[in-house]
Amino acid sequence: MKSASFVSLFLIFVVNVLFAQVSISEKMIELSKKERRNGFQFFISAADAEPKAVEKAIEKNLKAIKAKYKESDGIYRAEKVIIESISDKMIDLIISTQKEKNGDFYISAIVGIGYDISASSTTHPSESAKVKTLLTQIYQDIKQETIKQRLETESNTLAELERNLRKLNSNQQDLQRDIENYTKKIEEAKSNISKNEQEIKKLESKIAEQRKVVEALKAR
Repeated sequence: MKSASFVSLFLIFVVNVLFAQVSISEKMIELSKKERRNGFQFFISAADAEPKAVEKAIEKNLKAIKAKYKESDGIYRAEKVIIESISDKMIDLIISTQKEKNGDFYISAIVGIGYDISASSTTHPSESAKVKTLLTQIYQDIKQETIKQRLETESNTLAELERNLRKLNSNQQDLQRDIENYTKKIEEAKSNISKNEQEIKKLESKIAEQRKVVEALKAR
């Protein structure tokens, strides 16, 4: 019953995660002290995002749209590329990850249209809508990959605990057998001691009788 309840709760949790809506805001994104550009951003808490899951989700989606990119310090840049799922024109696509001290993440996307021009909902509504779709997919993949990684970690921990339990049970059985063997040996030793005591008494009786014989012979 407990296992069934756990599975049910876990499935409900997974469904809620996968169909959760993401809030994407449009704002100026600071890539460095000298580079600030208009882009789109979502927030995801540490509870829903493992660092490796963030990395894997971004790389998965960039490969899916066939974007050749370079990564440095959590910033993925695909420069002067045609990405059909976003635009039929040559663009720069930048995906930025900002990790907070508490483990939360801000994930941003910037679409560069020409020299130093970034897409906005007003000037480039089509490209903006499509990059939001990309961010939504990244968000869902981060949560899904995080669940996968944590499930794997917890499963490995469970397997290790079960191995330890089996080992302890095996040791317990060995110890129980040792106790039974030692108990049997102790009982055998007690029996041997009892037999030896009886033999000693018989021998002492014979010695006493033999002494009487010797003493009688000496008296003649």
